[in-house]
Amino acid sequence: MGANLLFYSIVTFFVLFFLWDSFLELDREMLPIIPGMVADVNIVHGKKTILQYLINPVLKLRENAFRER
Repeated sequence: MGANLLFYSIVTFFVLFFLWDSFLELDREMLPIIPGMVADVNIVHGKKTILQYLINPVLKLRENAFRER
């Protein structure tokens, strides 16, 4: 019996983005944005994020798992 191997690839994207301002306004207080700060960035293409495009095949597999054809 042969071994079942799962092959997958890791896809990475290089993204460069720019900010319009060097500060954030919160409760009428100006907060500076400085190098080294952590940010969460969502890339939206149309109405879906890149993550939704990447995870969609996995979700379809989960929906159809163990179903008869």
